[in-house]
Amino acid sequence: MRASNLPEPEPTQDNFAAICKECGTGTLNNSRLPRFAILDGCDEFEDQTFIVCKTCGSTHVDVVEL
Repeated sequence: MRASNLPEPEPTQDNFAAICKECGTGTLNNSRLPRFAILDGCDEFEDQTFIVCKTCGSTHVDVVEL
């Protein structure tokens, strides 16, 4: 099979698994809700997306796209 030249999908509710390295909170059945929030950056970080743990507020999160 050929590799696809399509852009990588943005993380959404159903296509990533994550675990917070600060408090240990993780996704359940690969659904980010209610454990993580996806935030778009602003100002000089407007081209970045951040995954934030809703339990402790940390951005020190390991993410695996599915």
